[in-house]
Amino acid sequence: MPVLALATLAQSAHSFQDMPEAVVRREGYPDLEVDLWAIIDGRIVIGEAKISDRLEPIKRKEVQRCAALRGLIEDLSADRFVMATTGPAWYGRTETVVNEKIAPAAEVTWLTNLR
Repeated sequence: MPVLALATLAQSAHSFQDMPEAVVRREGYPDLEVDLWAIIDGRIVIGEAKISDRLEPIKRKEVQRCAALRGLIEDLSADRFVMATTGPAWYGRTETVVNEKIAPAAEVTWLTNLR
């Protein structure tokens, strides 16, 4: 999934540098696995790539994960956050939580139907 998402993001880029998914360890915070890492046209981009249409199975977990991702976005001064799935659309709750928690900190890009 991350490879499909990164390939899609690279298509319109003038400059593109990526790295494999990684686990971020920050003192005082739980480990955070992040699927997408790239610098696209000079902008820092991180994100999630899922086969399913949800970031987490229940809302409480989604809110927690989005809070952790927002903290990382702010620490990195990331410009853009990508949500990528092979599904035809993202689950409504997931879109709402991401837009409420992450969109104020970084531009959110939604990718669907990745094949």
